[in-house]
Amino acid sequence: MTLPIDSRYAALPAMPRHRDFIMPLLAVMLTSLLASTASASSVSTSVAAQSTSLTSAEPSLTQEQKKSLAITTRYQHDVERALRLSASRRDQALSTQLMHFDEPYGPGKADAARGALLRKAAEGAPKDRVVQWIWSNAAPGASGCETRHPCPDRAGALARLEPDNAAAWVPVLAEAARSNGVAGIDGALSHMAVATRYDEVFHETMGAWFEVFRRFPPPLELLRMPDGRTGDATLLAEVSALAQVAAAFAPYQGLVQSCQRDKHPEAAASRFEKCAKAGRLMLDESTMFLPRFIGRTMLRVSGLANDEDRKLALTTEWQYEQHKRLTPTDESNLTPLRQQMDLLVASDSEVEAAQQDLRRASVPLSPPPGWWPTRDGKPLGPLGEDAAPAKQP
Repeated sequence: MTLPIDSRYAALPAMPRHRDFIMPLLAVMLTSLLASTASASSVSTSVAAQSTSLTSAEPSLTQEQKKSLAITTRYQHDVERALRLSASRRDQALSTQLMHFDEPYGPGKADAARGALLRKAAEGAPKDRVVQWIWSNAAPGASGCETRHPCPDRAGALARLEPDNAAAWVPVLAEAARSNGVAGIDGALSHMAVATRYDEVFHETMGAWFEVFRRFPPPLELLRMPDGRTGDATLLAEVSALAQVAAAFAPYQGLVQSCQRDKHPEAAASRFEKCAKAGRLMLDESTMFLPRFIGRTMLRVSGLANDEDRKLALTTEWQYEQHKRLTPTDESNLTPLRQQMDLLVASDSEVEAAQQDLRRASVPLSPPPGWWPTRDGKPLGPLGEDAAPAKQP
């Protein structure tokens, strides 16, 4: 099952601009599985943007739809409360990440309180990679770090545990980019360039969320399907866990912007060589599609992509697009969704699970000769550039 490419990254140079949810994740969660008849696209868009209250953004919802959403939001708050009061540091950290449909996105009192709890959890579980990943990638206003009580080493929380993991250095670079710290940016890129793997803690984080939703099952009202049957509680737990992972990506903006050769004419050539090495690792090794697309972009903006990079980028785009076509949209038949989730849960890789799904559907993993991705009907180059390609690599 392919995670959505988050529209927050649409403004970056040559980033994917897919604005539709691939599953769509929360359309399923709030329709077939949760017996909600709310608009799938509006639910997905609201959660992706996390910018407005769903109910206020959709005044045309029926009373039944509003009832379903009210039950859902109450359930979300109940789960957060249970996790917050847990003795487990991981539970406490996860509680700060739980999505709420009734809360606007942006810093506020709730974020400050959650940030304080997150910091406490991270300081109490220094070797828990899930907790340290969450803390290192938290927005500054939701990290628990304050001017009077700073935590200057927060961004490197996971990097201290896993210095060979390039993904662990992304928040370090993002922090340096926020303060225009050239030395910090180049230092983080140096670590990424020599890293041996790219692991966004995807499998372990999704497993942690799956365990949460299995421990705290939703009310029976949310499992009642439109035809009166009771939905698959395990499937709902898995989809909910996937939705949580999909809503929390690393802060890639600083990474991509730091690698734009045309924006940094004063930077040494070595910076862009490091960008290309890091981007190549992401494109080749990441277990998730979004980091692979980020790597593709880094290769393009660094100006150091080679033919092998272009070929791999084109293949990645092909697999992403073809798996998107296999994503079930029939809300009355959950069997295809069950099959895709089984592949994902059994794998530690979103990309590998998608490839297995393509093989099952007899879809080739490589694009046919002459195939090119498009955006808004216009052909793209293999690295996502807005230009008609001359020939296929």
